[in-house]
Amino acid sequence: MDGQLQYLINMIKKIIKNKLPRFYKKAVKIKNNLTPFYKKSYSQFGEDMVLNSFIIEENIQKGFFIDIGAYHPKKYSNTYFFYKKGWSGINIDANPGSMRKFNKHRKRDINIEVAIDNTEKEKEIFLYEDGAYNTLSKNRVNILKNEEIKIKEIKKIKTQKLTNILDKYLSNNQLIDFMSIDVEGLDLEILKSNDWNKYKPKFILIELHFNNVKEIFNNNVYKFLIEKNYKLISIIRITLLFKYKYE
Repeated sequence: MDGQLQYLINMIKKIIKNKLPRFYKKAVKIKNNLTPFYKKSYSQFGEDMVLNSFIIEENIQKGFFIDIGAYHPKKYSNTYFFYKKGWSGINIDANPGSMRKFNKHRKRDINIEVAIDNTEKEKEIFLYEDGAYNTLSKNRVNILKNEEIKIKEIKKIKTQKLTNILDKYLSNNQLIDFMSIDVEGLDLEILKSNDWNKYKPKFILIELHFNNVKEIFNNNVYKFLIEKNYKLISIIRITLLFKYKYE
């Protein structure tokens, strides 16, 4: 009886061994057929996928981006999807130590640990347990306080104007295909610190906190970009996507 049982076990093993390669090949074939219809988003709300639909229309290949408030090389990143496609750019974040991960995972990029503001001076940065909340905006701190999100630490850092950073790191002929801004309440100050005669990103992704569409149109960030000849082309949850209107 034991001999018959062992014989059956050996037969089953042989059948499984013979079937598995064919099953594996079929699974790989199915996966390969599905791959063109699937893209992984790294943004918090799929902003990179929405932007990519416009990038495809523009037929931009291996473009250049600026990511202000980059936070993490992959997590919640509006730029990592494009980096994987061969793009490169400048990642900027004020969080202490933030660029260590960027230097490891985004070696093709220029990675700068600095706070951007419309004035160059020493300012306080408010640090939280979750680094995504870190901010230089006292208004943002008060909002987080009302949500019972407590400050972990306060540090002093020096700020720089965006235009000075771009002057330093961009070549004369470098076009900016898109700029992503997520700076927890200092969006307008960052926009004001740019020289818009010299640097006009084709697309701008910017995070704003609003309760309804009417608030967007009354927002100073929206008004500022409209004055700079940009058009709002998409709203993705709390992120606005603008496109420059070439004359």
